[in-house]
Amino acid sequence: MLGLPPRLPPVSLPVADCGGLVLAERILCEVDLPPFPVATRDGYVLSAADVAGACAQRPAILPVVAEIAAGSLPLDSFPTRATARIMTGAPLPPHADSVVPSECCSTVLAAAVGDSGVAESDAVKITTSVSPGQFVAPAGTEFKRGATVLEPGAVLRAPELAVLSALGRKAVRVIPRPKVAVIVTGSELAGLDTTAVAGQVYACNALLVSELVTANGAAIMRVQVVPDEGEKLRAAMVAALDADLVLTTGGTARSARDLVAYVLTEAEAASLWSMPVRGSKPAAFRLLQRPADGRPVPHLALPGRPIAAAVAFELFAQPLLRQLRGLPPGPPRFVWARLARGISGTPGKHRYVPVRLRRSGRSWLAHPTGEEAPYGLAGIVGADGFAVLGRRVGEVSAGRRVQVLIWLRG
Repeated sequence: MLGLPPRLPPVSLPVADCGGLVLAERILCEVDLPPFPVATRDGYVLSAADVAGACAQRPAILPVVAEIAAGSLPLDSFPTRATARIMTGAPLPPHADSVVPSECCSTVLAAAVGDSGVAESDAVKITTSVSPGQFVAPAGTEFKRGATVLEPGAVLRAPELAVLSALGRKAVRVIPRPKVAVIVTGSELAGLDTTAVAGQVYACNALLVSELVTANGAAIMRVQVVPDEGEKLRAAMVAALDADLVLTTGGTARSARDLVAYVLTEAEAASLWSMPVRGSKPAAFRLLQRPADGRPVPHLALPGRPIAAAVAFELFAQPLLRQLRGLPPGPPRFVWARLARGISGTPGKHRYVPVRLRRSGRSWLAHPTGEEAPYGLAGIVGADGFAVLGRRVGEVSAGRRVQVLIWLRG
């Protein structure tokens, strides 16, 4: 039975390399975060009981006995009826429970202190009482020890990576990026690092497909342009079986020149050919068995026409990569829109017409960008999606309401 391959097995990677990956383990908080009470404002730290009843007529005047910076070690002891300058993020000293913001205090001269012996500006006058806990984050405010911080399946984006870093995690188990081999077939194609000769065009699908792969969270293992020669294509396909996914473009029909259909048929575990993509030969999917260990390697054969390859990638490769990455199926990516102009055509095949989307009041207006050119490149430049026209739909008039597949081109 042909089905989607399982997600890739988890690996342990440094946290800094895990952006966009799916977590494969439960993350527990091993210590309180923060591990001690910290100040949330710059000011003066004290015990609320020491300034109880303070007001403008009867201010509390406390000596400043220390300065506590963020990152410093907590004080071993702290006298009663005293205060210390404290910075945001600094640990509270013993017995202190509140912070008075700097703007709510004023320094006083030694003469105003009386016989305390405190030097100039080594005391502050506080004219208001405070509540215990004012501008203080208790230990464990973010996460309590033993709490679950992240569940398996979480996508590690900037906030999740920040949490892992705050917990001191150096590495985590994740589903790795799928390694993708891209093979562009056709004797008429010249690689981008060569010079096209008479009768050749450049293999633009190499960059088109590669960029779509990376935009969908996978990694390119190799990109190769191969002529329509059986042995060269076979060698390229065998080498590509080290990847987690093989993507080819071109050669998806069953004629004598369409070699993709015939190469490595002995290694097929299952296959599904002739998935329709209008404007080119059909797409195809099969599972190949890696000779070394028998592990199934999915092979998705995209059409050779660039616009058809882009559509087939969105329809088939994008959900396949999500599966390999351990992601659930994506949300629906269709919107309804009205056509800004008519589209010619005849019934018989599904069509995916590139369009630009623009707001028109509360609805969308779809402007066809053209698909009639040989490669369709002019149509997909700037396109936001593809208007989906069913098999029975021929010519479509302006103003018709159609579904548009949003193009996640990265």
